[in-house]
Amino acid sequence: MNETAVLEALNRFGSGRKRVAAAPQPIRAGSENRRRRFIQDGEVVVEHHAVSRGAPRQPAPAQDTSEIDRLKASLRREQRRSEDAERQLGDLQTQIRSQETRAVHAELHVKELQQTLRERDARIAELIGQIHTQKISYEAALDAAKVRAPRSKPSPTTPREMTENGEPEPVKWWVGD
Repeated sequence: MNETAVLEALNRFGSGRKRVAAAPQPIRAGSENRRRRFIQDGEVVVEHHAVSRGAPRQPAPAQDTSEIDRLKASLRREQRRSEDAERQLGDLQTQIRSQETRAVHAELHVKELQQTLRERDARIAELIGQIHTQKISYEAALDAAKVRAPRSKPSPTTPREMTENGEPEPVKWWVGD
């Protein structure tokens, strides 16, 4: 036993002294540092292995490369198609909203025109009623006038002078009386 081992044992049991700097101990490799324990039922052991990062990867064979390039090109095509479809979907949704807005505006315009038409029809009916009332009052006044005074015969007008060939003489309107 050496002195450092004795001091560490005393420190573990609560001795008042502080630890003395221990001599460097040899570092153990890998899994020897870990404390071993037994696996319990239902546990899964996971071991991590260091992968050599320094070694460059070897390129795939030429046949696989062409297939990979073909698949990448196919993927890019499908991504472009997807983007185009999404863009078209957005455009169509915008057009749908625009058409819905136009339809609502047209419905509102139709309702306004129908209201105006109803107002005009009511005004026309009112005017027809007024005309009918005036016509009745006019006819009543006319009948009352016929009853009051019989009509006298109109006075004969003086006939125009006749020319030699039997036609009336023309009126000279440009000449004053």
